[in-house]
Amino acid sequence: MKILLVRPFNKESLTVVPPLGLGYLATSVRKDNKVKILDCVKDKILPEDFAKILAKEKPDLVGLTVFSSDLVVTKEYLESVKKSNGKIITVIGGPHPSAMPKECFDFYQNLLDFAFVGEAELGFPVLIKLLEKRKTPLALDLKKIPGLVWKKDSKEIVNKPEYPMDLDKLGFPSWDLIKPETYPHAPIGGFARRFPVAYILTSRSCPFQCTFCAAKSIHGSTFRRKSLPEVLKEVKYLTHQRGIKEIHILDDNFTLSKEFVKEFCEEKIKERLDFSWNCSNGIRLDRIDEETLRLMKKAGCYSVAVGIESGSDRILKHMKKNLNKNYIKKQVELISKVGIEITGLFILGYPAESKNDILQTISFAKSLDLTKAAFSIFRPLPGSEMWTYLINQKKLDISHLNNLSYYRTESNYMRNVSQEDFSKLQKKAFFDFYFRPKIILTLIRETSSPSHLLAVIRRVIYFMKLWFVPV
Repeated sequence: MKILLVRPFNKESLTVVPPLGLGYLATSVRKDNKVKILDCVKDKILPEDFAKILAKEKPDLVGLTVFSSDLVVTKEYLESVKKSNGKIITVIGGPHPSAMPKECFDFYQNLLDFAFVGEAELGFPVLIKLLEKRKTPLALDLKKIPGLVWKKDSKEIVNKPEYPMDLDKLGFPSWDLIKPETYPHAPIGGFARRFPVAYILTSRSCPFQCTFCAAKSIHGSTFRRKSLPEVLKEVKYLTHQRGIKEIHILDDNFTLSKEFVKEFCEEKIKERLDFSWNCSNGIRLDRIDEETLRLMKKAGCYSVAVGIESGSDRILKHMKKNLNKNYIKKQVELISKVGIEITGLFILGYPAESKNDILQTISFAKSLDLTKAAFSIFRPLPGSEMWTYLINQKKLDISHLNNLSYYRTESNYMRNVSQEDFSKLQKKAFFDFYFRPKIILTLIRETSSPSHLLAVIRRVIYFMKLWFVPV
């Protein structure tokens, strides 16, 4: 079967990183099938251009990964598929269908044939084998496929997902199909020390209960980790076979096991593996100590992102972060002391916030020894605790899901802050933090080439245009 796995292009997306989920799916089915991965974000392929690719590739099945922010644009890609050839089977997976599978069928209607909830590496190959036998599989067979969402008599059936417990058995993503060395020099945050860059996952899920996070809707609640030999095998392939010079670890909780981190660092040093690395997706401040950090630094880790979220202890408690400002400050100072750069991750517009809470967050961010800060706008993610809370409080209309961008200025979830004031606060956060001589000089020094500097400037211009559009 000819399978085309697609990441749709949302024009607002700033994150241009390899689609690891599609890479793992490709690995699960490529033994007996012809598989291609198409990253429309990297290649800026719009729905109207996608039709030309379909005509050329003539796939039997198109699978798309769907984030909540891409819900609407994905519909345009599905329309292109069915207009190209109504016999092409369409399948979606990813965060949004994992949290709202039935609503996806309602939204996409006859454009969608199947969906998956949770991790699909176990169920997707089974579906492919069934479809090869007959275009319309029997319900008796479909109901056995873990995580499959399908229709029977116009009713959506959601099968219980199964999560691979042994991640080593999945192999690693089909890097030869992804070609990480072809990705641009402005990945997450816009900064890297060496190029080209690749991204890896060494674990899945997270045992913590942050109210704004929806990771459990796709990865379940059981934390699982690859073995150290499997992780080393992947990074050796990337560095030796694909010429990768830097690794970004995208785990939700890379430092959950300090022992694993220490073993990883010791092996990297022992084997003299030549790559720089960072934890750009964020680590928890309560899962680090000085010994671990010093070993990370020695092993080539130059930067970590940390989920600080707020400068208000009241809001941190509401978010169930199990952290307070004093502890955060102490741990940030510890990271800085060992010489690792820090990006602080913050959320503005959380429902329980007041104007004073946001001002506290801005002041707190400036007081910390951070190199960079990301001020994301709160968006209720399907599958998160806050999503359920807002629905129960009748503060969220699930029929309006077409704008879940983290970076737009609109936020409608705070009680006592007007939209106009909130927009000003978001701009204040950005300008107060970044327009300081120390920060500006540090960021300029971090750019590795004129093209890299240009990419960063374009990012800044994007935000300036976004924020100065009248609200």
